[in-house]
Amino acid sequence: MGAETGTQSQRPETPVERIWREGRDEAATLQRTERQGRAARARRRRTILAGVLFAVIMSGAVLAWLRLGNAPDLAVKSLNVVAPKKTQGCDSAVLVTATVVTNGAPGEITYEWRKNLDDEVVKGTLRTESDKTSYKVPLRWTLQGRSNVKATATLRILTPGPVRSDKASFTYKC
Repeated sequence: MGAETGTQSQRPETPVERIWREGRDEAATLQRTERQGRAARARRRRTILAGVLFAVIMSGAVLAWLRLGNAPDLAVKSLNVVAPKKTQGCDSAVLVTATVVTNGAPGEITYEWRKNLDDEVVKGTLRTESDKTSYKVPLRWTLQGRSNVKATATLRILTPGPVRSDKASFTYKC
């Protein structure tokens, strides 16, 4: 026995049926094309936004690297200690001032003031800022009692190295 086919015979498609079928296929194709176009535009927008975001992040990273990566280490270029020239009278509070000049790098300077008349050592730290090179480091020294002495204050910069020092003197007479 042979394979059986449907009992209805295939009839030719009428022109109306053909137009109807082709129109339906064309409409489906147009809808598919329109959806694909919208999806492509959305992908393009996402790609552009991602590219712009990437460029902004990279430029920020490059600027940070240039600003922070090439910063030199803090260094003290010079030190100058100044005391009053005139003789100080009884029970005086004398202001001795040091000017510390750096290379303009940020960091921390540790220092100590030493006084020749006693064993007191005044220690301190100074935080430096980027692009600022000159700093004042004061020492307030109070002298009391009756005497006639030459007082000397010495500032020693301990870090950053090498150790530097400078001193200034004044006369106390009471």
